[in-house]
Amino acid sequence: MPQRAADTGKKKKYMHRRTNTDWSGGSTSDGSLAELANSPEDIPREWHKGSKDPVEKLRSENAMLSRQVEVLELELQSLRKQISKENKWTQDLSRQISSLKEERDAVKMEFEQLKSKKNMDEEESDSGSEDENEGSRVLLKEIRQELEHEKELNANLRLQLQKTEDSNSNLILAVRNLNEMLQKKNREIARLSNEIEASTSVEEARSNEQHDADEMHMLKQTITDMNAELEFYKKHKEELEMHIEELSQENDNMLSQLKQNQQQESMKTENENSEYLVTINELESQVQRLEDKIKQQSEDYSESLISINELESQEQRATRAEEALKTTRWKNAANAERLQEEFKKLSVEMAGRFDENEKTTMKAVAEANDLEMLKRNLEEMLQEDNEELRLLKDQTATEREDLTYQLDLNEKEIAEMSMELDDKTAQLEYAQKQEKERQEVFSKEIQILKTEIEKLEEQRSQFSDLAKQSDETKKVKTSNEKTEMLIQRWNKERDELERKIASAKKETERAQKQLISTRSLKDKKEMVISNLQSEMENIRVECNDLKHRLLREEREKEKPRKQVSQLKNDLQKKEEEVSSIQKELESTGGQVDITARSGHSAVAPQESKDITSLQKKMRLLKEQINLMDAALKSSANSAPEKGSKLSNMIEELENIMEQLKICHCSSADQCQKTEVALSLDLHLVLDCCSSLKISHSKKTTAEGKPSSTIAVPVESDANIAKLLSEMEGLKESNKSMERELKDMEERYSEISLKFAVVEGERQQLVITVRNLKNGKKN
Repeated sequence: MPQRAADTGKKKKYMHRRTNTDWSGGSTSDGSLAELANSPEDIPREWHKGSKDPVEKLRSENAMLSRQVEVLELELQSLRKQISKENKWTQDLSRQISSLKEERDAVKMEFEQLKSKKNMDEEESDSGSEDENEGSRVLLKEIRQELEHEKELNANLRLQLQKTEDSNSNLILAVRNLNEMLQKKNREIARLSNEIEASTSVEEARSNEQHDADEMHMLKQTITDMNAELEFYKKHKEELEMHIEELSQENDNMLSQLKQNQQQESMKTENENSEYLVTINELESQVQRLEDKIKQQSEDYSESLISINELESQEQRATRAEEALKTTRWKNAANAERLQEEFKKLSVEMAGRFDENEKTTMKAVAEANDLEMLKRNLEEMLQEDNEELRLLKDQTATEREDLTYQLDLNEKEIAEMSMELDDKTAQLEYAQKQEKERQEVFSKEIQILKTEIEKLEEQRSQFSDLAKQSDETKKVKTSNEKTEMLIQRWNKERDELERKIASAKKETERAQKQLISTRSLKDKKEMVISNLQSEMENIRVECNDLKHRLLREEREKEKPRKQVSQLKNDLQKKEEEVSSIQKELESTGGQVDITARSGHSAVAPQESKDITSLQKKMRLLKEQINLMDAALKSSANSAPEKGSKLSNMIEELENIMEQLKICHCSSADQCQKTEVALSLDLHLVLDCCSSLKISHSKKTTAEGKPSSTIAVPVESDANIAKLLSEMEGLKESNKSMERELKDMEERYSEISLKFAVVEGERQQLVITVRNLKNGKKN
């Protein structure tokens, strides 16, 4: 991590040095003509020095570029080494994931074996319920042994879970380190990938919700089947009650003893079965947790693969940068040779002419100093613009960091929602299992009643034999009638209790559904309100930034206006001088002496050519100044329109927030409809803001800041496509801004060269005029 940070810092320093050297090279090449000697004796020497200085500077710049190329090559080697290390690390991760999948499969096999054992035990218990109590005791012993075995398996599973959690923590730390390194390199691409992952997570959540709905439907069907079975058992129970009424000739003492024994045995069996079911539920929850953890590990592995692909794309970019540097070196060498030849020609021509002109050079030096002052002012303006560009880039970086932080918060909220859904599903499963347990208890009670009926029949046969021998039949009949009355009362009470239990179950199900619906609505509303508030804050910040930029632009436009006015004045002065020179030439054209003709016969046609070329260049400069005035006027007219648009957008957003507050107080259905409408309005407003930003950035070419987009919550594949199209548009706008900046720099260099050429030609005209005047005097 620190090595990469240092490398990026070196890159920034070298790029900064390179831009400074480019600007300094341009200024020296343009100002070399102006920095002339103050005395007539040192003039040619200083011109020779001026011709050598830029060549040396170009050579030093070439050396700096070669050093930068070497540094970039070293950085490429380090990046390749890091990529090889990360590939090895991903292979290790894949191996660990395969081992974890094998462990998961083993745990699933054990769980299935436990389920099969449970089913076998239930079947054995159902078939052996008709046997005596000795068979039930044997089954209880076996169940206890199986429970001990399952406890041991639980302990082993906990150890395995601890191991997997440790490995997962190591994997998560490694992935976080990778993410931090990648975010420093490409934060925009990381933002897009996070948005795409959020969309995929939303789709997965939807698919999970559909799966849960299908499971709920299946559970409802099973509940209806169980209710049908309960009705069947009720009918069968009524038939058994009829049999009991026919066979009610037993003693009260025998019935009471049998009831006590049966209650004790049923309590024992219920307690043991409840413990067994609780352990099975715990095992199922543990298996579900293991599956969730393995899914998380697979997602982390996919993220690491994405990061590796991004590193490979960065390698390709680095190779492209190497090729671009090679081309720039070749171009710089060609420019250096061309500049050397031009400076040699200029030095030869000017050395011959400066001996003749002494007084005119002083005026030319003064004018050149004035132009140098103008040039320095322009360079200062450009430096200020560059500083403002850097500040704007820093602001965009901070905004991107804020957006990434908000995305992380949204992902955490989604994870919490998924955890809540898992808890609710577990609660529903637990309630269903409780219902199954109750049904099993009822079936067992029915079987117990069957056994009691058989015993009563046997007792009836015995009592019938005894009744023939004894005279106490009347007492037995009365006791039987009392027992029948008690049984009827007991049956009625049991029916009432069953009805109450069914009604209570229905009420609990309705309450659970209402709670789930209200919680989901509440969570959706809170998410929408938070997103809208964050978007409102971002829009307000961006509107304030745009207002400040408009004020800055208006202040900066005053400076070029002043410069344009100064340039116009200078042009008027030069035009007056040229017109005066033309008049003098016309007046003195026919009165030239024979000596002047013989001495300066080759000067007159050159003078006429120089004058015509100067006039053409003066016209071009006028046209450029007019274009600059028109651009300034158009930008000044567009500024109030942009301010009015932004104020209207802010008012619309404030109205939207008021509507949201009203919607929060109203009913749930109306809130959903208004929230959908308001979200569409917000998307439209955000699109308008982005278009205004792009137009603003194209017009203000001196700033060169790319327009930033607002992070919209991803809800479907259509939104993902829109985001990708917006990113492509942003990349194209960035490229166009870079091209415009390069064009501005080239125009600036061309203007500086034109100024230098105009100065040289003006000096040549002054020299020719002085020569003519000297010829006339002679």
